[in-house]
Amino acid sequence: MDALYQWMDAHAAELTEAAARLVRIDSVGAAPQNGHPFGDGVAAALDEALAIAKEWGLATCNHEYYVGTVQLGEGEPRLGVLCHLDTVPFGEGWTFDPLGAVITDGKMYGRGTTDDKGPVAATLFALRALKECGMTPPVACRAVLGGDEETGSTDMEYYQTKEAFPPYLFSPDGSYPLINTEKGRVQLTVSAPMTDPRLLWARGGVALNAVPTEAVACLCAVETATIREAAAKAGHAVTVTDTAEGVTVTAHGAAAHGSTPEKGENAVTALLEVLAALGVGGDAVKAAAKKFPFAEYGGESAGAACSDAPSGALTLALTCLSIEEGQFIGKADIRFPVSFTVADIEAKLHTGLDAAFGVTCDNCVEGHHVPEDSPFVQTLLKVYEQETGEKGYGLAIGGGTYVHGIPNGVAFGVEFPDVDNRIHGADEFIGVDELMKDARLIARAIAAVCAENW
Repeated sequence: MDALYQWMDAHAAELTEAAARLVRIDSVGAAPQNGHPFGDGVAAALDEALAIAKEWGLATCNHEYYVGTVQLGEGEPRLGVLCHLDTVPFGEGWTFDPLGAVITDGKMYGRGTTDDKGPVAATLFALRALKECGMTPPVACRAVLGGDEETGSTDMEYYQTKEAFPPYLFSPDGSYPLINTEKGRVQLTVSAPMTDPRLLWARGGVALNAVPTEAVACLCAVETATIREAAAKAGHAVTVTDTAEGVTVTAHGAAAHGSTPEKGENAVTALLEVLAALGVGGDAVKAAAKKFPFAEYGGESAGAACSDAPSGALTLALTCLSIEEGQFIGKADIRFPVSFTVADIEAKLHTGLDAAFGVTCDNCVEGHHVPEDSPFVQTLLKVYEQETGEKGYGLAIGGGTYVHGIPNGVAFGVEFPDVDNRIHGADEFIGVDELMKDARLIARAIAAVCAENW
């Protein structure tokens, strides 16, 4: 690998500039326009990525702007490297221009630097380096550059109608050492009539996969002092405000991703416990407070608790609440262990909740698991250990990556342990040195998996 690494180091500035060229393009996904299924910005980013690949002497193909591919070697590929060029919106709070690709203190700042434009550049650079150093593997490798990872992965659905994925695939769109286990997902809705006229309405949560930071109820014919006493009894701090409509009760929480509810404080379940302590809301609120208690994360009270060795315990977070016009509706984000199926979880939920609620499950996704002892995973972990000197091991997560549901697909990189690259946040960045480490790891992985006698 010495000659390969010497070449890569000598051309490091070209890797950095390639990443910057991609970051400078606003590629937030948008509605179809001008023949571009994910908007003109995503199409422009794909054009730029394929232009870089062509400049570097690599074979490219544009699949109607859903996906672009870049291949090293002839014939059907054994390995695919799956990246994406779309990004989430910029959001607020940036210190640096999110399209500036500004480099300071060894870090490049901008939307997509880590998720996932930097890894796109690193992948193309790795393919180029292998070619330039006469190390084109005997079995081909194909980079697959998508345009819809952030909003549904319809790019992959389209691609699979045109091409089969290689038998092995990794995505530098997760974390090192390697993610090989991703829990399944169920979106639960519970509903019930609510006939208590004292509860005018209640609302909480803005996204199913986010632990809510605020939930509000509006009450009438209930004294402010009684509300405060009930809140203290329930153990929750609330804000009580007199309005022309009635008294509003606001519970406050702390944000977390729906897959890790234990890292936050759920304002919706806090509010339900306060309302139940008040005796407001009838059977629906009483049952909800009992079945979805504050600070319970494993679905025990809803009858859904389960766990396994590969992925750990199920998580359940009631993240959205709507009480309007006599109807109680709650929505929960559930992430379940890979040894169980969607049907298993649905059966548990009906057993635990049917007596109190109408129960429906939507947008269900089975779990994803590639055994850690498989030759593919072991090869990637060995590459990680050889390159970093650190122990390689498989990770299990509650969220989903770009490879979820793709046979033999794992996430290999791109965030290193103990590094917060502020993915999806303000001042997202990638270290310039990290970018080269990614390129080295990807090149080494391609060489290992695509070796003739692998």
